[in-house]
Amino acid sequence: MIKLHAPTQHNAALPDLVLLHGWCMSSRIWDQLLPRLRDCCNPWCVDLPNHGDSPAGPWPPQPSLIVDAIAATVPADAVWLGWSVAGLLILEAAATCDLRGLILLAANPKFVRTSHWPGMPEADFSEFRQRFIADPETALTGFQKLQFGQRALSSQAQQTLQTALTHPDTERLPGLQQALAFLHAGDARHRLGQIDCPALILGGTGDRLIPAEALSQTASMLPQSSLTLLPEVGHALMLEQPAAVSEAICGFAHAL
Repeated sequence: MIKLHAPTQHNAALPDLVLLHGWCMSSRIWDQLLPRLRDCCNPWCVDLPNHGDSPAGPWPPQPSLIVDAIAATVPADAVWLGWSVAGLLILEAAATCDLRGLILLAANPKFVRTSHWPGMPEADFSEFRQRFIADPETALTGFQKLQFGQRALSSQAQQTLQTALTHPDTERLPGLQQALAFLHAGDARHRLGQIDCPALILGGTGDRLIPAEALSQTASMLPQSSLTLLPEVGHALMLEQPAAVSEAICGFAHAL
């Protein structure tokens, strides 16, 4: 179901960090961060079902199935980090497993806006799902442009983004559509009050997919949480500001 990329060298004196990528991406999205993260933790990079090096196939119908598969292969008492859609997964993990800590990276418990929750407008998300069904590659190109703030990406960041993409070929397209439906309907707000481990919520004020207000509301509902917002940075903040993001991650992991 998943593909796990274990640390090349495991240092027992450092905390373990499990990294979960976003929709239609892969564990290669962490390539810019890994040299920095290896100085402060043991990074375990996961390719989610039907993404990256994981085998093509359906997206599991319940988040607990993915969480259980990951938990069975990574060290216990690890810090879990989830970017974007993976935030729904690590909230499930934090509520049901014994995590050392959790990091929501440009992620919140509900992606789509409601009358009581800020997020992406329902009409916009539904339109994107239809465009992805009709023309996946063109829709994905537009989605990538929404992920960045006001700063221009470095050539290294652009290369990382292209390398990290999971392309919607014939084998993977149905599972990617199912994962998108999961993101559309996903709502883990009921899990927030069940989580008792420390949490870091890290995002950018220029994020056009996850508004800062949603991150603030998440922090107010999540016990033992702290919120850090990087000015003018977009959804893929680890590509725009890798030094600041890795510093925040390392500082949080070592404070536990």
